[in-house]
Amino acid sequence: MRHNHLIGFGLLMLLGIFIPFSASGHTEVAAAAPYSLTWQIDVIDATNNVGLTPSLALQPGTGKPYISYYDNTLDDLKLAFPVTNGGDCGPGNHWSCNSLYHQNNTDFGLGSSLAFNSLGQWGMAYQNVTSGLNEFRGIPSASGGEIYFAPIEQPANSITVFNNMRYGANDVSHVSYGLVDVNQTKGYIKHARYVGQFGNCGYGLWRCESIVQTSLTGFAMYNSLTLYGNLPYIFYRDINNHLSMAVNVIGNCGTSNDWNCLEVDTNITVNGQISTYLNADDDFLGVAYIGNSSLRYAYPVPEGEGNCGSTFYEFRCLTIDSVGNADNNMWMATSLGYLNGQPVIAYTDTNDRTSTVLKVAYPQADGNCGPLDLSFRHTWRCEVVDGSANGNDLGYFPSLQVDAQDNIHIAYYDFTAGNLKYAVTTEPPPPFDPLSVYVPLILR
Repeated sequence: MRHNHLIGFGLLMLLGIFIPFSASGHTEVAAAAPYSLTWQIDVIDATNNVGLTPSLALQPGTGKPYISYYDNTLDDLKLAFPVTNGGDCGPGNHWSCNSLYHQNNTDFGLGSSLAFNSLGQWGMAYQNVTSGLNEFRGIPSASGGEIYFAPIEQPANSITVFNNMRYGANDVSHVSYGLVDVNQTKGYIKHARYVGQFGNCGYGLWRCESIVQTSLTGFAMYNSLTLYGNLPYIFYRDINNHLSMAVNVIGNCGTSNDWNCLEVDTNITVNGQISTYLNADDDFLGVAYIGNSSLRYAYPVPEGEGNCGSTFYEFRCLTIDSVGNADNNMWMATSLGYLNGQPVIAYTDTNDRTSTVLKVAYPQADGNCGPLDLSFRHTWRCEVVDGSANGNDLGYFPSLQVDAQDNIHIAYYDFTAGNLKYAVTTEPPPPFDPLSVYVPLILR
């Protein structure tokens, strides 16, 4: 008889409170018949060279897509969203792309991260290339006034990169990012939380903390943030170029050992961008990443059932698809969402055709990629969303969201045309029928 024990994330404690995460909501395969998604694909902005590092968010209540992105020609931050009239971009000029424009001589807007609070108000973190600091634009919290292009980090001899912004409990802004200390030539993963006053950065509006030193290779300090309430989980490329995770509980890292840092996947080199997603209602936590030139996916599992991770924090790490040569290629990216209790991943693939394409992957019985089941059938389906054999390179920096009707939305950059593109499924896929789900937090 198996003894009672708490699995993986059931052992996370803060002030004696268990943080309950298991692998519930994850499956090895889904028992749906093979199914291909159909897409509507539009060019949203084709003015100059635009669309680098887009970030897509859906407005609560309306489900309207908003996309922040970088104008590569004017070196400006832009925001695109659909409008009923008065538009200036997109099909039939039914989108607005220039609401943030103002005359300036600053290079800003690269690596933006956009999110909505529960009231439908947006905020975004991005890089100011001129100053080297990350900045914020929008509503930082339910109790905070609007911020206009103000720094998050304190001005210093440093450079911030790869921002990830989310709203937590009470609509408080959190940002994870990489920081390059120019004086020490070292890189750090950092976390900032909006406090409104008496902070230690952003002119007192933010509280910033260095969590752990990380790899500085190519300034590509890949990281991704998700939240359980106001409790941050940050997946990042560590100092050994492996995948690790930091959780804001008492542990072994952070300025006061108030974070716990642990290795997740030590068998690969992370050589592309990372994306994580957490759904507390369904007890779901997963992370997608580019490792050893492959699309990888990891999720927590009960003790004794993992093939990666650390003691008390076991994960199952899967190779889903080969994406071609990605030797520290920050253009290679993943974006993880949650659909019908399953992960769905948008990613860049240089290996599928003669050019770079945008693809999605999701669990499916009798699929065409991913691990094999006991009947030697692939357990995931990988399919091209946008791509051709004509040599066009597109699908860079995908940003994925799933709406309340289970439609999949993806914003991405067309490198060859220099355009911002947007794809949405024309109908939601049928519900998956899980074959095996890890449900209980306490196993017997």
